[in-house]
Amino acid sequence: MKKLLLIAISFFVINTTFAQTAQNISFTDLDGVTHDLYSYLDSGYTVILDFSYQYCGPCHDWSVNVGHNLWESYGPEGDNSLRMFFFDVSLSILESDANVAAYTQDWGIECPVINLDGYNTIPEYPEDGYPTIYVICPNRSIYQDGGYGVYSMLEVSTRLSACQGADIDGDVAILSASSADFLCDSRINYAPEIHVCQTDVFGGMGLIQGGMDQDFNVEVIINQSVLDTFLVEYINLGDSVDFIVINGDTVETSNDPPFEIETVLPEFEVNLGDEITLVLHYPGDNFNGNDSITVSIPLELNTPSSIDTMFSIEASSEHLSYKIYNPDGELILYNSESSTFNLSPGSCYSIEFINPHLSDVTFKDLSEIEMLSFEAGEVQMQMPRFYFNVGNSTSIFTHHQTKVTETYYLNLLGKKVSNSLSELPKGIYIEIKHYNTGNFEQRKLFKIE
Repeated sequence: MKKLLLIAISFFVINTTFAQTAQNISFTDLDGVTHDLYSYLDSGYTVILDFSYQYCGPCHDWSVNVGHNLWESYGPEGDNSLRMFFFDVSLSILESDANVAAYTQDWGIECPVINLDGYNTIPEYPEDGYPTIYVICPNRSIYQDGGYGVYSMLEVSTRLSACQGADIDGDVAILSASSADFLCDSRINYAPEIHVCQTDVFGGMGLIQGGMDQDFNVEVIINQSVLDTFLVEYINLGDSVDFIVINGDTVETSNDPPFEIETVLPEFEVNLGDEITLVLHYPGDNFNGNDSITVSIPLELNTPSSIDTMFSIEASSEHLSYKIYNPDGELILYNSESSTFNLSPGSCYSIEFINPHLSDVTFKDLSEIEMLSFEAGEVQMQMPRFYFNVGNSTSIFTHHQTKVTETYYLNLLGKKVSNSLSELPKGIYIEIKHYNTGNFEQRKLFKIE
């Protein structure tokens, strides 16, 4: 029986309101340029007003992880449908223009910045907390949100689509899907873990209006050919959804509100190089802009290995978490933030990061050899599984003829210095050997002459 996990989403949310018409305001940015809100709206732009300040953690997170991507995707260098403005509200002291310019530059803010005198001096757009975000459509309808949560990017992007005329009532989104379940040898089976949520969870307190109480289908397409369609059914007993069924198989019982689901589809076989597309078909969904996701299976097996059994994960954000699975696909470890952990040698494991778009991450072993690293924003809310061997894992590949394909040497800072031992001067090095099986070995050595 496959297990279904219903997740309660944590939001740093303050307030959400809908108003009939946005009021016009004019303001001058740090470069001395004056802006008029109605002029941008009348020109067809959606406008975002971001009220924040320097020492606000959620403000920083929203700007770095959401605002930056929005500006790149929809601003002048993107599809040019958005204009965004950052307002410093200077809660504790009156910030100088130079200081506001300095910290917003450190945050990577590229949109115009406005330094307000003390607290917000624009009464037409008040705040209840920080950051306060106003999304204003060209027709002057307005959406207000506040704070920062793991779904902020999806939320605002959906609202921008609504401003451009999309009907998002009842919209459901596939947020992510895991990669292949077994990439440690020639067997590759795929049981994609999908995340589905309904957009009417987006709101001031994350309240549910009706919940996800309909059956829906997930269509599986391999290399542009339809493989199968899986039916996800809800059986409602009383006031809550008690059973969830996939293709007739009951996968879980729960009394929790099903405003977001994480579930695993039945397993099917794939090949190296396949492109898998999952398409969500949900009754009443009028906006299909986020109803599909594509996962690519690697062209070849190249599973990295470590001779160590102790690993560490360094993360820049408290919102990151990760899951580690054994070779049978069973969850054996769930953790969050930076941590150190030990794994048994001689096995192939996989790791899956949740909310990697919010964090810089380095995953390395005890010898400081990086297994994987990425920066915030490089991957989506949940990345495909990353596979790695622990300890002397060549036994996993006994059906292969093992050969060394490459040998090179790193200094203690991890920088490659040579492919030949004879060319190295005296010192301490790390020798890396790659094999045709896709794994590699490392050892520390001393060259004395």
